[in-house]
Amino acid sequence: MGRALKKILTTVVCAAVMVVTATASSSSKMIPVVEELSSSLFAGRLTGTSGNDRAAHYIASLFAELGLEPMAGLEDYHQEYTQPARFLVDGAPQLAIVSAQGEESNSLQYLEDFVVALGQGLTNQGAVTGSAVVLRRVEQLKHLTTGLADLPGRVLLIPESVFEPNQNEIMQHLVTTSPKPAGLIIEADIGDQTFPTSLFVTFEELDNPAQLPLLFSVRTEAFWELVRAAERGSGLRMVADYELTEVEVKNVVGLVPGRLEEGPTNDRQYVIIGAHFDGAGSTMAGTLNPSAHDNASGVAVLLECAALLRHEQLSLDPTVVFVAFNGEEQGMYGSRFLASHWPYPKDATIMINIDSVGAKKNDVLSIETGPGVESTLQLELLAQSHKLGIPAEGGQSNGSDHRSFAEQGIPAINLIQADHSVMHRMTDNADVLDEEKLEQVVRLILTYLQGM
Repeated sequence: MGRALKKILTTVVCAAVMVVTATASSSSKMIPVVEELSSSLFAGRLTGTSGNDRAAHYIASLFAELGLEPMAGLEDYHQEYTQPARFLVDGAPQLAIVSAQGEESNSLQYLEDFVVALGQGLTNQGAVTGSAVVLRRVEQLKHLTTGLADLPGRVLLIPESVFEPNQNEIMQHLVTTSPKPAGLIIEADIGDQTFPTSLFVTFEELDNPAQLPLLFSVRTEAFWELVRAAERGSGLRMVADYELTEVEVKNVVGLVPGRLEEGPTNDRQYVIIGAHFDGAGSTMAGTLNPSAHDNASGVAVLLECAALLRHEQLSLDPTVVFVAFNGEEQGMYGSRFLASHWPYPKDATIMINIDSVGAKKNDVLSIETGPGVESTLQLELLAQSHKLGIPAEGGQSNGSDHRSFAEQGIPAINLIQADHSVMHRMTDNADVLDEEKLEQVVRLILTYLQGM
């Protein structure tokens, strides 16, 4: 095709897409989809929970309504896989001051006063009741671990002024030296904590035993309350019950075949439009993290793109594969699984990820590649956004599902327009979103696809 003719056709196609999206905006279902996914019915969509599984079936039902085709080998759009996950089992963790008789005199508030440190080498389950000792200077470590025969039954309190400048030395000493304290409490700025676990989890945690006892991070005021109680001779009680396990979960995958599927195999092209549907879950402390912005917003944009392609019968050259990923919050497990089992030629594939878009408080869409990656795809989308009058900038990040495909050699970018003040918090609801900004992301994606 001649360059001039192709340019004319591209211009016409782009104009058609803008007309389609403008027409569809009045009937867009994006905010209702966000409101549905962020409702209590799905309980924050934490991977491995019934709310997450319910969300997967809900999205699959919408794929079916839109007439998307399942990817070859899948049943009901579900791509099943296994990943590690961590859950609170028996209520919220506890931290309390106790008398010599073991009676609680004051209980601290989980999430408000303290959080549980979780991760590689740390204990997920335990109950400790014992006296406490304060580490005033890092030089005391050797004395504490060699001079106190009853250290295994005591709780070690470490002020922030001691821990911060000596963190590596302290942790290394506690990992490699015996006896160990029964529990660790560290003074720290825990911020506005409203989710119950360290969401990130690795398979290695399942296989390797914990090297440290229960470790709680405690807000400054509450920490010094514990110190004063210890100096009066009171004991402390620490309780946490997390389950670290493998769960069978699912991505949701559907596609719209492109015109090139009817031609030679070598000419075929594939575009992945992805967004993770899992969220931060319940706090187990009476509140819910709706996970509307992060990332029901991305799922809603994905579904709107699919709806416009199907309802307006827009015909594309590439096959478009729509994927609602699971397990992003724990370590991008869903996208890693699909990327490592991608059934089409990688050199004929590109990936556009949508994660946390449409924020009222953010007027600029960031188009991200991986760190240090020069991307033609990024430059093309930036140019297209400028033509459409969409405020956008380039960026770099490894923090979402585009990373999984980039690591497999597939050009991949992430579209993000984030309001970090609400992420993983109970304030992450549909009210923080601007539907016009969501529509801009839809228009950008569809215009780019039509121009391929």
